[in-house]
Amino acid sequence: MKTTLTFETVSEEKLNLLIRIAAEMGITVMPDKQEIKSYIEDDSISIVSEPALGEAWDSPEDDRWDELYKK
Repeated sequence: MKTTLTFETVSEEKLNLLIRIAAEMGITVMPDKQEIKSYIEDDSISIVSEPALGEAWDSPEDDRWDELYKK
C-alpha cells in the first residue's frame, strides 16, 4: 500500500521530529520535488559560486583521486 501525505509547518524543529519518527517506523520520507526545484532556483549564492567551485574540484591535483576511484 502506498499513501502520500503532505505536512505544512513553520516549525522546522517539529518537521524534523516527524521525519525522525517516520524513519523509526520504517516509513520512507521523500521531499517534494517542486519544493526542491524552488529552493534550487532561489539559491543564487550557489548558482554564482558553481563555476569557481567546479574549477577547484576539477584541478589537476585531484586527478589522482579519479585514477584511484577507477580501480
